[in-house]
Amino acid sequence: MDAHNKLAKEIRTGGPDEQISLDGCSGGQVTDMVNAAFSTPIPAAEMMRIQFIVGGGKKCRQRYAPDLPKQLSEALREVGFEEDRGASAVLECQGTFKRQHDTDKDLIFMHVFPRVEIAEAEAAAAPRTGVLDQYAPEHLIAVSSLETFQKMATAKVRSLSQRRRMLKALKTTGGMLAGFEERLCQMQPLDEAEQSLYDSSEQIEEKCEWLQAQMEAMVAEGQLTKDEATKMKGNIEEKRTKLEEDIYQAQQDGKTKKVQKLEQQRATFEANLAGAERALAQPVVYPLKGAEEIVATRIELLGLEKIANSKQLLDMSQVQKLQNQAPLEEQLAALEKAAEEWFQDPDLFAAQLQELAKRSEKAAKAREAKQAQGGGWATAGKQKQGRVFRS
Repeated sequence: MDAHNKLAKEIRTGGPDEQISLDGCSGGQVTDMVNAAFSTPIPAAEMMRIQFIVGGGKKCRQRYAPDLPKQLSEALREVGFEEDRGASAVLECQGTFKRQHDTDKDLIFMHVFPRVEIAEAEAAAAPRTGVLDQYAPEHLIAVSSLETFQKMATAKVRSLSQRRRMLKALKTTGGMLAGFEERLCQMQPLDEAEQSLYDSSEQIEEKCEWLQAQMEAMVAEGQLTKDEATKMKGNIEEKRTKLEEDIYQAQQDGKTKKVQKLEQQRATFEANLAGAERALAQPVVYPLKGAEEIVATRIELLGLEKIANSKQLLDMSQVQKLQNQAPLEEQLAALEKAAEEWFQDPDLFAAQLQELAKRSEKAAKAREAKQAQGGGWATAGKQKQGRVFRS
């Protein structure tokens, strides 16, 4: 296989960010390579960038033909590419190229952004999730201002467990942003969603500090659920024995600074244990938002389900009632979706919904029994009134 065909195959089957040196390539070879590699769109999973090294400083200048950048530019123009100094690895920049002199590496690059064919099925099969999904809580807390973040945390993330997950999400985002920074320093492009997150994220460290302080205050004040308090007490008691052993050993070894540090940790343990015990005595309960509406809607649906499952012939009023079944089901789904808070344990949320379902069934049976009893009284009353009227 000719060298230019081999290089073209490498480009069309390689990754989204390839770096290729064109040292030793002649003008004819460059033209043939460009025709073979870029005349038709490249099947790919995402946008691509090809970084061609086309020259450099004194140390490598002799390896590259002096007019190589010009030859590559002309070959790209021949297949319909345009020069764009602001181009980047996004779909909108397909069919463009730009020249760059990297003074740090003392190399001359030609960045080429080829036309690509991205299968719609593949794109649909891998939707954006987590912090890269602009509608996800992870993304919203990253891009919001500190003031807005504090309001969202107060309204949508009430429990200690939720706030722990929120803090973990912020720290994960901070790590991602650090990775983006490193890639940019290495001239590696970010995709559109990554670039948007990098540009719009605000005060991640300050948000973490504020949230950590809020969590510490919740523990100190005993603002914990029964489950949170039970787990915290167990963890502290498990660790406290080991801590006392470490303090004793540090005292025996004469390590004053270590003793001071461990005693500070013991004071924190004692404060947290006191908070957990207060919570066990009077735990916080976080009822689902809109719980009463959910129960009321479920009761109505249970009544309609009984009508729908009846083996008796329905009268017109009952048929008309059944027309409300689909709207009520949609209403219930909307209420349950609105009740789910950010960073909530999905198993706990499911258990809370199940508890509301049981409440609804119990209330529906009680209402049915009352209606049946009330119906009997009404019939008796009418009979009595009828007898009185006839007399």
